[in-house]
Amino acid sequence: MILYVNNNGKEMELDGIIRGVNNKFYVEIRVPKNVKLEHIIKSIKGEYNFKGKVTLINNMRSAVIVNKGDLNESIYVYEAGCLISDYVEEDDILISSMLVYFKELDYFFVEDEYKIDTEKMKTELTITQKYNSEILLDNENLTLIYNRMPGIDHDSAGHTLFLTPAKINMIFKNPINLSKVFEELNKIERILGFVFDKKMNLIETTLIDIDGKRHDLITRFQKDYNEVEVKESFIVDLNSKQLLKDVLKKYYSDKRIAGAINMFYEYIYNNLDDIFEFTSLVNTIELVLSDEKYKEKVEEYTINSNEELKANNTKMNEIFEEMSDEKKQFIKRFYNFKKVQLRDILKYVFYVKFSLTENQSSEKYITALIKTRNYYVHGTKKNKILKNVDVVETKSLLKMILYILIIELSTEEKNSLVDSYISTIPIVYNTIIKFLK
Repeated sequence: MILYVNNNGKEMELDGIIRGVNNKFYVEIRVPKNVKLEHIIKSIKGEYNFKGKVTLINNMRSAVIVNKGDLNESIYVYEAGCLISDYVEEDDILISSMLVYFKELDYFFVEDEYKIDTEKMKTELTITQKYNSEILLDNENLTLIYNRMPGIDHDSAGHTLFLTPAKINMIFKNPINLSKVFEELNKIERILGFVFDKKMNLIETTLIDIDGKRHDLITRFQKDYNEVEVKESFIVDLNSKQLLKDVLKKYYSDKRIAGAINMFYEYIYNNLDDIFEFTSLVNTIELVLSDEKYKEKVEEYTINSNEELKANNTKMNEIFEEMSDEKKQFIKRFYNFKKVQLRDILKYVFYVKFSLTENQSSEKYITALIKTRNYYVHGTKKNKILKNVDVVETKSLLKMILYILIIELSTEEKNSLVDSYISTIPIVYNTIIKFLK
């Protein structure tokens, strides 16, 4: 088979083959000894049995094998970053919209109706489906529409499956290039993963270019429909649809919330190191509490409850009384009467926001939490930090707290997950401070 290989800016015709294993694609290229291919090849075009003409994007070399049948050539093996149907130029193709299907969507948009005509079942099978279509977001750059589309698949035994997958149609007001597609795909995955509080399973992505032509896009992290199991416990009440709309709107309009949701979803999507996850959670809570909705409340709490800050402010006011106005204004540029520290933020969150127990054990816990964060982030002394088991429990506590804080900044809606977290937070918190050593 002839492959068209873009090597170092030049297109070459070489003999080779494209292989697929699940959603991973590999290319084996026969290369004469006088030719050297780059470690990363931007695009390789060729034909694949099940898709016809395809373009493989961002191919990374995994091996170079001497061809024992012909010592004058080598076989270069590449793993593709993704596959797109048809021959395309990555820098030139413009995408006007894309359909994205995560399997979890089928369990989220559950209010669609269908009925089976039982009277005709002896001679024919008639199923009438009421398909819903609804705009989830519409701003100056993007329209997101949920809809169900009928489809047919087959299981491993060859049985026909009638599917009605729930898909998200992303319509771009200004067409985007192919490299931007992955950024937009990551965004919608992180938002849905945050709202559902679970790792999303991407099943299918279809791109529509500015000429109206459809292209299948397959990335290495896509899943096969029949391989994904969604636990029966994954049930989202209908209030979550409005909650999802509000979170989408906030995500695309507020960089602080976008950053917080991105970080939150990484905790679900990746198996992060406990310490890295712990420090990231603390940092993200600090980020969220800097929002205007919380900022003044935290500062007010800090001024009223931080005895050290109170004493410092009193001393500074005494000093100011002995200064000229000019010197007073100069010094005020360097002294913050509302200086908020991590301790103040945690105390506000625990004691005010969630009305958790305040006692000597809780103060000891907050101190250990701060020392642990400072040790792993700033390299301070390893003194009275949390033990590993307490770090794990604290991760769980901070994750629930962070979820609720982000939701409250995005919407007035609640759902069963929020209610569950609100009731669970005091239990986890009290267990930690009770057994803290």
